[in-house]
Amino acid sequence: MTTLEAVTTQIKRSLAVSCNLDIQTAAVTLMLKVIEADGHIDELELASLVTILRTKFGLDANEIHTLLARARRMSQRAKSLRALAYSLSVKISEQDRIRIFEYFWQLAAADRRIDDDERVMINTIASGFEIAPAELARAQSNAELTLANLRDNAAN
Repeated sequence: MTTLEAVTTQIKRSLAVSCNLDIQTAAVTLMLKVIEADGHIDELELASLVTILRTKFGLDANEIHTLLARARRMSQRAKSLRALAYSLSVKISEQDRIRIFEYFWQLAAADRRIDDDERVMINTIASGFEIAPAELARAQSNAELTLANLRDNAAN
């Protein structure tokens, strides 16, 4: 491999990592918006967010801490929630968009109830993602099923 090829490969890898970080930061920023929507962050919601980041995103504790800090900064800088949602939605597949909405519903329900403010927030984000109501309902249903399974497993 020539020096130019090696540099090109390294740049491509760096761009891929940077793009992935931007996607993760935007997704986590929106997740934070969901759990903050009712005016406070419940410990169960925060624990659920950390679990999603660890198990679904494959992050360790240091990476989670760093990502949450970046997401908080992005949240403070974001001028439009809908624009942030749209910018994320065009970078990911439809399957990933639905999966993220399942995470939103899981986070909203982590404290055993979904507040109206959380519903409004999820619907606002959905308008930026341009997700059809049927897909949004399916994501909610999948999240509720996942939560029910988790509760059953915890009870046993």
